[in-house]
Amino acid sequence: MLRAWIDENVLPAFRGRILSVDVAVAQRCGLLHVSDPRPSGTH
Repeated sequence: MLRAWIDENVLPAFRGRILSVDVAVAQRCGLLHVSDPRPSGTH
């Protein structure tokens, strides 16, 4: 049901505006979302 809604409604509505995500993009995004493990104030 969810897959059908995505395929029939969401994807057509955003056709041409969805960017591809490859390994390089996923790795870069992952770096941006990793919190700093150092204690606050030691930067």
